[in-house]
Amino acid sequence: EISQLALVQASIRFFEEAIDSMEERGVHQICAIVFGSPPPVAWAHVMVKVFQNHYPERLKVAVVYPVPSSFVSLVRQVMWFVDENTRSKV
Repeated sequence: EISQLALVQASIRFFEEAIDSMEERGVHQICAIVFGSPPPVAWAHVMVKVFQNHYPERLKVAVVYPVPSSFVSLVRQVMWFVDENTRSKV
């Protein structure tokens, strides 16, 4: 089983490599698309903090599709804790 820490570290490594590749081509923002189901809550919480603190202007837009109806109310509640700049992109 993969630990939460290993998953976060692998995700950050992936994004760092993607950012390096983007910069080489003159691209400065990403569109994050999560398809199939929402990501694990603990992972998403950590990644939101990482992006807000270290990559605040990298995210152009984030799309999660489809969002189960039971998850919509939880997402709305959690979004209050996300800074307004990031919230406007989701």
